[in-house]
Amino acid sequence: MTKIQKIIICFILSCYIFPQKQTWYSTRFEKFWYSKVHKMTFRTPFSFMPYNIKIGYFKYGGNKYWNQWDKVLSNSEVYNSNPIIFDGISSFDEISDPKNRTMLIAELDLLKYNFFKDKQNIIDVQFGLGYKFMKSINGFTHNAKFFKPEIQEYNINATFALQLHNKRYYTFYYSIGKAFADLYETNFNDIGGKGINQSFGLGFHFLKKRGNKQSLSHHGVELRFNIININDVNDPISNIKVFKAEQIGLMYSFGIGYGGIKTIGDDAYQDLLNDDFISSVEKFKNFQTVNNVKHRNRKIEEIISFGSEQIPYQMYDKAIEDYNKNYLEQALWWLNKAMPLSDDYLYKKIKQRKIIIIAELLKGDFNNKSINNQIDIINELKIYDENNTDLNYKLSSLLIKKANYYLKNDNFFDSYYLYKEAIILNPNNEVVVRIIFKDYITKVLNLAYNYLQNNDNVIAYEILSLISEFANESDITNALHNIAYDKIEDESLVLIRQRIQNILYGEKDSIDLGLSTVFLGQNYFIIADLLGHPIDKVTKRRFDNVYDFATFKIVNQNYKLFFKNKVLIDIERP
Repeated sequence: MTKIQKIIICFILSCYIFPQKQTWYSTRFEKFWYSKVHKMTFRTPFSFMPYNIKIGYFKYGGNKYWNQWDKVLSNSEVYNSNPIIFDGISSFDEISDPKNRTMLIAELDLLKYNFFKDKQNIIDVQFGLGYKFMKSINGFTHNAKFFKPEIQEYNINATFALQLHNKRYYTFYYSIGKAFADLYETNFNDIGGKGINQSFGLGFHFLKKRGNKQSLSHHGVELRFNIININDVNDPISNIKVFKAEQIGLMYSFGIGYGGIKTIGDDAYQDLLNDDFISSVEKFKNFQTVNNVKHRNRKIEEIISFGSEQIPYQMYDKAIEDYNKNYLEQALWWLNKAMPLSDDYLYKKIKQRKIIIIAELLKGDFNNKSINNQIDIINELKIYDENNTDLNYKLSSLLIKKANYYLKNDNFFDSYYLYKEAIILNPNNEVVVRIIFKDYITKVLNLAYNYLQNNDNVIAYEILSLISEFANESDITNALHNIAYDKIEDESLVLIRQRIQNILYGEKDSIDLGLSTVFLGQNYFIIADLLGHPIDKVTKRRFDNVYDFATFKIVNQNYKLFFKNKVLIDIERP
C-alpha cells in the first residue's frame, strides 16, 4: 500500500470517527429546492372562505371540444361537432358560428370549509356550496326558433389548494351540480330542460392583507373546463333531444378567506436552511407551542433534535469568526456557550481554542491598570475557563499583592482570605504566604492579647486562627515568649497566654463550673445537655461561620460561652 493510499484511507476513516457539522440539505440544488418549494411548509392552512365570486368568458362546442383548448384560447378554434343532439329534421346550423357559442358565466361559492385543517397543510381541501349562472352573449333565429341558452346551476364544490409562497397559491377546482336550462324560444312557449353539470378548473391566485383584519383577500384567474349535460329536455316539437356542450374559458375570482399565513415556523425553516441553527431551534420551540397541524409535529421534533446537535458547531464557527476579527473576548463567550452542549470531539477542540485565546489576552498590557482592575479582568476571563492554569496563576499573584497591602494596614482578616484564595489557585504560593506571615506573628499576637483583655474573645480567636494556619509551632512559641518577657507577668496575663496556647495547639482547657466539667472544643448540644438550656442566646454569621453567644446560669452565676460553628471556643467568667 502506497503512502498516498494510506493518507486517503485515514481521511475517509476520520470522517466516520470524528463528528462533523452537518446541514439539513445535501446539495446546493436541494437547498434551493427546499427554500423555494418548501418555504411555506409550516404555514396555517386555508381554513374557511365565506364567499368567492367568479366571472368568466367561455366558448363551447360539442364532443371533444376540449382537445383544442389551446386553439380556443388563442381564438383559432375549428368547429368540429354540434353540441345539440337532434331528434328531428331541424339542424341549427347557425351554431357553427363562434360568436353564437360564447357565454358569460357568473359564480358564487359560499361557506367553503377545510375539514382537514388540523390534520395536514400540504394540500388544503375546502368544500362548499355554489350557484352558477350562464348566458349566451349572442342568439340566433332558426325557423322561427330563437336559440339563446340560459342555464342556472346549484352545486357542491371542492377546491384543492397548493401554497408555495406567502402571497400566491395554485388551485384545482371541481364541482358537480343540478342544472336548469332555457334553450330556445318559439312563438308559443320556451323550451328548456335539466341535467347534471360538472366543472374542472386550474387556478392561480394572489393573497392580499385587509388592513388589521385576520382574513385575507383572494384574487385570481382560473382556466375552466365545464361539461353541460342537459339530457332531460322538455321539447314538444322534438327539435332537441340533448344539449351536451364542452366549455373552455377564463374566470376572474375574488373572495375573502382565512388561513394561508406564513408562521414563525416558516421563518425557523429558512434559518435552518441558512445553517442558523441557534435561531431555528429557538423559533421552532416557540412555534411548537402554537402549532395546530398535527401532521407537522413529528417534523418539528426532528428538526429541533437535528438543530440542537448542530448548535455547538455553529457557536464554534462564530467563535472562530470573532477570533479572526480579533474579537477575542467575544470568541471566548461563544466557546463558553458551546462547551456544555458539545460532544467529546468538539469539547476538546473548544478547550484547545480557549487556551490559545486566553494566552493571547494575557499578553496584553496590564501594568497600566490598578490591581483591582487587573483582578476584575482575570475574573471575567475565568468565566470562560475556570480551570485555566495561566489564569489561576496570574490571579493568585495579583491576590497576594492585594493581600500584602491589607496586611501592612493591619487588615488581617481580608488579607487572610485573599492569601487562602491565592494558595487554592496556585498551591506553590503557600511557601510565599508563610514567609510573609512569619514577619507579622508577633504583631498579630499582640493584637490578639489586646482583644482578649477587652473581652473581644471571638475576634481574638479569629486572629489566632489565622496565625495557626500560616505559621509553625516554634515561631508562635518564640513570639509568645517575647511578648511575655516584655509584659508584666501578672496572673491574668498568664491565663490569657495559656488560653492562646490551647486555642492554637488544640489542647482542651478544662473549666470546672461546679456542677459539670466543660472543655474548649465541646459541641454546643453536649454542653446544653450538661448545663441545661441557656437563659439567653444570640446567633451571628460572619463569612461562612456561625457564632453563638450563649449565657448559662450555673450556681446562681451567669457564664458567657462563645461557640463557633457549634464548637466552644471561649468562656467568660463572671
